[in-house]
Amino acid sequence: MTGLKKMFFALAVAVALGLIGANTAAAQQCTGTTAAGASLGTVAVPTSTVVRLEGTTEILGTITVACTAASPATSTTSTISVSLSPTTTRFSPAAGTTGVTFCSATAPDNKSTFPCPSLTTTDAGGFIVNPTATISNNVLTFVFTPQATVQTFTVSGVRINAASTGLAIGGAINATVTTGGGIGTRQFSSVAASTVDAVLAATPAPSLLNPVNLLPLTITSCGVGVPTPVGTPATLAGNPDVLAGVAGGPSSIPVTFTEGFAAALATQAQLAAGIPAFNIAADPGALNGIRLRITLTNLPSGFQVYVPSQISAGIAASTGFVFNNNAGNPPSGTVLSLVTGTAADGSGGTVPAAGAATNTYSLVPTSSGTAVIVYEVTAGDLVALESFGINIALTGSGTVGVGAISGALSVAPVGPPTVNPARPQFVTSGPVVVANSILCASYLLFPWVAADGRGNFDTGFAISNTTADGPIGSTQQTGDVTMYLFKSDGSNATAPSIISLGTAAPGVVKTAVLSQLSPTGWTGYAIVVANFTMAHGFAFINNPNGAGGSYAEGYLAISISKPRALAVLAPGGTPVEITNQ
Repeated sequence: MTGLKKMFFALAVAVALGLIGANTAAAQQCTGTTAAGASLGTVAVPTSTVVRLEGTTEILGTITVACTAASPATSTTSTISVSLSPTTTRFSPAAGTTGVTFCSATAPDNKSTFPCPSLTTTDAGGFIVNPTATISNNVLTFVFTPQATVQTFTVSGVRINAASTGLAIGGAINATVTTGGGIGTRQFSSVAASTVDAVLAATPAPSLLNPVNLLPLTITSCGVGVPTPVGTPATLAGNPDVLAGVAGGPSSIPVTFTEGFAAALATQAQLAAGIPAFNIAADPGALNGIRLRITLTNLPSGFQVYVPSQISAGIAASTGFVFNNNAGNPPSGTVLSLVTGTAADGSGGTVPAAGAATNTYSLVPTSSGTAVIVYEVTAGDLVALESFGINIALTGSGTVGVGAISGALSVAPVGPPTVNPARPQFVTSGPVVVANSILCASYLLFPWVAADGRGNFDTGFAISNTTADGPIGSTQQTGDVTMYLFKSDGSNATAPSIISLGTAAPGVVKTAVLSQLSPTGWTGYAIVVANFTMAHGFAFINNPNGAGGSYAEGYLAISISKPRALAVLAPGGTPVEITNQ
């Protein structure tokens, strides 16, 4: 998954908006300033504002353009356009939207409709004229009528879809300003913005995998390492997987990530006020703090998901961690709080206040095999460069389903659009397999079996389901028992004879005689697949007719981990592929 990124954007049109004049009349002329106060007639680079490269509603700095009076006054329509490059850059609303009327930057958010960038035209008498604006891909155009008085245009609240740029770290966005219509046509040279940097560090990369070998968690469907507590309570005092974060918990998915800069994770109040130390512009339209969304998909039936209610300094290792990477590793102040009742895109929900450190775990509802986990920054440490860990516990009771569980980590809410009003918003990231719930099975090899159909040779089998010993800690399991017979000459190596021995409950011993399974005789070897763990087998070879003297020999089946059988019979008799040797 790619990390979050930030991008310094200074809409620094560091040139004068000069005009083409008429022979006898003084055409309206425009100059301008940026948010940092630099004149558009002066080549200067103002203080950069910061936007996140994965952001889709990132706010830019304010541009002020002052135009002198037109003499004589004209009714000819004039335009001022701002073009962004690379040309893949898109404004919010999305690409192709036209006819947008500029309005107050504090207009309420209604799902995918964002506050229009405000364009306030003030004449000498203080009257406000509301010109219109249009958006076409990477070009924002203001349309107005020149007046016989000074006109001041303040463009603020402009938002862009920074994720559309496709820029990598070190890239830049340029701005070009063009005038036209009644104030003449002139294009000014583009001005480079600041470079792209990372918000979440690329090394170590954000991960939902085992931190030691970056492999998915493996869970057996008939014996989940952590049973679901009785009654499936909504909250627990701590992680039900007590080994999580200590010795590699049997059923915990570790989520880890690191900030790329100290102000990467901020609260709603911090975003609204701006963070001058990191040149992050104030965003009075911010409706939420930075959120993190963890999505688990393809959860098999029977699984429950428990997650920490809070991630902060002082929590137990089994819950997670917050680590300050600054010199001396002082305590960190950032708090991530679990948001309940969110939409799938991470918007909406109830955000608790940041409180004292707690190890409480909360049950996350699942729907159609999907669990959405959302945290919001409720206390932001703007000095500490921090790393975070979140231990997600998977629990189950009895036999659960099988399959590969996928997970994805992204900044949230994800949009536009979003189900609930939300700002800022971000793009999503792709999933990876984070856990495998595998079929419970035992594989027993009987290296020599024989029956000649005349009683000179025969083989008896016994397969025991030893999961009945609950008093010593076993999980009782019931499963099918299937035998795969292979001929000694190898002629059926790819198509063994498959014989079902029925279902074995805990404590049951299944028996069979080869002469009854194959009346015409058989010599070779057999593999038995039992759909439960802790299966054990015994074989007994003798000559039932006693011809030439009686003899008998027995041996224990060999437990193997990579059988050559092509398939096993899952509960219900459905063939399921297993690992081939």
